[in-house]
This record gives sequence, C-alpha cells and structure tokens, in this order.
Amino acid sequence: MSFLEKIFSVKNINDDGIVKRKLITIAGIRIKVKCKRGLHKIIHSQRDDFGKLHDDLSNKLEQQRQEIISLQEELKTFEERTKEIKECFTRGLSVYNLHQQVFPKYKNIHQDKEVVIVATGPSLKDYVPIENAIHIGVNRAFQFDKVKLDYYFLQDYGGFTPEYFQEAMNYRGNPVKKFFGIVLPPFRKHLVPESKAIETGAERYYLNQTWETEIPYDISVHEFSEYGSVVFSALLFALWTNPKRIYLAGCDCTFTGHFNRNDLQNFFGESVFRGWQKFKDYVQNYYPDTEMISINPAGLEGLFKDVYVEDGKYVDSLSVERLEKLFQSDDYATNFLKANKNERMDANRTDIFNPLRTAFHKDRYFFASQFVHGKTVVDVASGTGYGANLMETYAKPDKIHGLEINAKAVVYAKTRYESDQVEFRQGSITNMPFPDDFCEVLTSFETIEHVEDEHKQLQEIQRVLKPGGYYILSTPNKWGFTEHHVRDYDHDSVQEVVSEYFTIEAIFNQYSGEARGIIPTTLENHHLAECFIIVARNTKNNTVFDPDDKVVPVLDTWSDELHKHKEQYK
Repeated sequence: MSFLEKIFSVKNINDDGIVKRKLITIAGIRIKVKCKRGLHKIIHSQRDDFGKLHDDLSNKLEQQRQEIISLQEELKTFEERTKEIKECFTRGLSVYNLHQQVFPKYKNIHQDKEVVIVATGPSLKDYVPIENAIHIGVNRAFQFDKVKLDYYFLQDYGGFTPEYFQEAMNYRGNPVKKFFGIVLPPFRKHLVPESKAIETGAERYYLNQTWETEIPYDISVHEFSEYGSVVFSALLFALWTNPKRIYLAGCDCTFTGHFNRNDLQNFFGESVFRGWQKFKDYVQNYYPDTEMISINPAGLEGLFKDVYVEDGKYVDSLSVERLEKLFQSDDYATNFLKANKNERMDANRTDIFNPLRTAFHKDRYFFASQFVHGKTVVDVASGTGYGANLMETYAKPDKIHGLEINAKAVVYAKTRYESDQVEFRQGSITNMPFPDDFCEVLTSFETIEHVEDEHKQLQEIQRVLKPGGYYILSTPNKWGFTEHHVRDYDHDSVQEVVSEYFTIEAIFNQYSGEARGIIPTTLENHHLAECFIIVARNTKNNTVFDPDDKVVPVLDTWSDELHKHKEQYK
C-alpha cells in the first residue's frame, strides 16, 4: 500500500444499491459527502494543505540543517581558540619560568650609571669610548676593538655563519655576560644550540617577532619585543637595569653597511624605525629619568638627544662643514627627513610624504609666486628649502633669502636647493639677520602659531619689510595646541593680531585632499577653513598705497607640472 493510500481513501455508502454518499478518510479523519462536486473540492483543498505542510516541513528541516552547520563551525572555532589559548598559556608559562630564573637579579643593577648600546652600523667607527660606562654589544660588536663588552646579545636568525657564531662563542670581553635569544613559535626557525649556551654560560630569553606587540615593562615575566633588530632586546635589558643615561653607538637606522664591512645591512628599515619610535614613547612613559642619547646618529636624528664626535671630542652640534659633508649623502638626507617627518617636510619627496599633504604645502608657494617676480624675498621658516626653490623656478624673483632656525634643515636646503638666486641661512623670526627695509615680500607659512611672542615676531617682520611690502602668511584654523603649536588661531584672532601691524588686503581659505584649493574667506565659510592664507601690506610710517600697485591673485589648484601658470605669475 502506497503512502497516499495510507492517509487517503474513499468508500461508497450504499442505500438500496444506490451510491448516494461517499466516505472519505484523510489522515484518519472521516468525511461524508453527498455529491461528486463536493468531493472534488475536499480533495483539492486537502491536497493543497498537504503541499503546504510538506513545504513547511522542508523549510524547517533546512533551517535545522543550517543551524547544525553553524554550530559545527562555532565548535570548530571554539576548538581552534581553545588550542590557541592552550598554546598561549603554555608559551607564557615557558617564558615566565625561564625569565624568572634570568632577569630579577638584573633589576636596577646599574642605577645611576651610564650604559652604551654598541651596535654595528658605520657610525660606530667614530665612537670614542665613554669612561666607566657599561657596554652592551650586539651581533658583531665584539669585533670592535676599542671597547670590551660587559654584556653581549645574540638571538635566533639565519644570518650567522658557523665561523661567526664560533667567534661569538669564544669572545671573553670584560668579562662578558652573554644572552642568547630564542624566537617564539611560529617564527622559530634558526636555533642557537642549547649546548652552546651551556658551554659559554649564556643566559637564555624568549622574544616575539610579531612587530605589532607592545613593549613589555616587566621582562622577568614577558617575552622581549624584537621589531626587526637585536638592538631592541639589548635596549630593553639596559632599561631594566635602570641607568641614568643610555648612549646609542652604531645604532644606524640606514642601509649603509657595517662599521667593519661594506655590505648593506639586511633589515626592514621602515619597521625598525617604527620600533625606535615606539621605544621613544616607552622610555618617556616608563623611564622618564633615563636620558637617551644618540652618538653620531644616522637615521635617528632628532629622535633622542643627539651628540657628535669631532676631533675626538663629544659636541652637541656639528660644524657646518661636517654637516654639509654628511648631507651630500642621499641616505643621510633621507634619514633626516624620516626622523623629523612630523616637523619638517620636503614636499618634493612624495616617496616619503603623503602627496596630498605635499600638494597642500606647495600650493601656498604657488600662490605666493604671484607676488615675487623681480622682488627681494625673505622666506621665514624656509625648512628644507623646497618652497624657495619653487618660487625661484616659477616666478624668477631677484633674490630669495631662506631663513630657518634648525641648523640641519638649513644644510639640507643648501645642499639641495641653493642657487645664485636662492640662499639659506640659520636664524630666528624674532631676531632676523637682515637690515631694516630689506625686502619687498616676506613669506611665512605656518610659523606664527609656533612662536610664543606673537608681537615680537610681527614687529620684526615689520622692521625687515619695506613700507608697502607684502607679508604673506598662513596658519591652521583651530587645530588646537600640539607639541609644536604654542598658539591656536581662528579667523578673528589671527586677523586681530596681524591688523595691529599690517593692513590686511585679503584672507583666503585653504583646503587639502579632495577639496584641495584656495578660495576667498567670507563670513559664511571662514569656520570651514583648514588653514588661512593672509595677504597683508606693511603700513609702517603711515604708508599710502597706490591703488594700481596691488596684486590680485589668481586662485587655482596648482602642481609643479602646470607650467601654463608660469607666465601668469610674472
């Protein structure tokens, strides 16, 4: 009997041999009908209901199947996560057990002493040993014969040859205490043999090669952060000993070889530099009383305090001649820009700086170029010199004098952008090395907010600028106080202070990014400005301007490829 026959049947009900009614049974329910038409209705209705029941059951079954699949996936994820947690716990326990044996005895051991991290960059050649300092070396630093190391760090990596490794094992130092780092899984590939560590009496420690990890404060319970260089392990240990001062010798963040070889260092330069930046913040937060000093910095300029060796002595700054020699190297210049990225820009180096920001900074100089043809110009806070170079290229002023307070930026500008029409010198906006009535145009972009005494700088600008001369400045619109911004201007406050010394002819809103452009400032839009550009005239001695002696600037979005504007600026 079929499934349909089991749930559905029809029987005749006879009355004297005549079929007058039918008995219909559907799923156990008996129904009596009198006519054929009624029978058909019931059959079709019940068939539709059965089809709907079938669809509902099918949907419920599919829903349950999907729920089972989802549960299976969750279970798999849970099992994987449980495995990860177990591995993490096991790894953490291994780190804890080992580091508890090794590092507690070194905590604060060098308090009030000086420590030198001895790495292997080319600048190590000029290092003059610091008397009574503790020397912590890494990698081939044991080959530097000017010092005997007190500590030596080596960790798992694939770059050492058997000969190099054996030489490191045999090094005796001051005597030296050796530390061999073990890379935690999943990056563990090149192992320093345990037998060698035992043979030399070396301490072991674990390190994590995941560069996103935070720097641990307590190395007696946490693994070291590696960031692409063993130097960071040595530095973390040095900080743990709590010295009053840490010198960095040979810690070059460049691709320029080693102190005793000409081969290039093989590391991820950008990532290593980010590691240094992290350590700068780390030291400021956890060891604020420990002074960090870079000796002959290469790639780390400006990150910590810099000192240099000249004629066998330590000096706080290099002579101009020495700086000029250093900046002849493209590597040195590039590393200077990277180390000072948040403070100084060369807008022509879009390989380092965001092109949207470089265009934003260049546009001010294209704008100012409309005022400078045939004129004597002073560009205050000229930075790396790209702006003065741009105005000289497109507007042909008589002479541009770039003035910059940072000595290294001045030398950078001299070695890259100085010409017969452009010169650079060091100096301050509050005490400029120019006579009265010296120039006809003075540009000063994003400077006013950096100077504590706003009136002194404006008085000095008024002194140097000829009567009727143009003062063209820019300042951010309500960016707030920052590490470098000691004042915060909006439309009204900057207009008020500038108007005390100059007659403002026009104010413009400047925008970057997709909204890049310079437009006139109005009452309706001034609050939207990213920066303001102000064009003012020097009114000292009650100067009266000739109405025809006025530049009406053309507003546009520029780039240094748009040579069509060149004649327009003239």
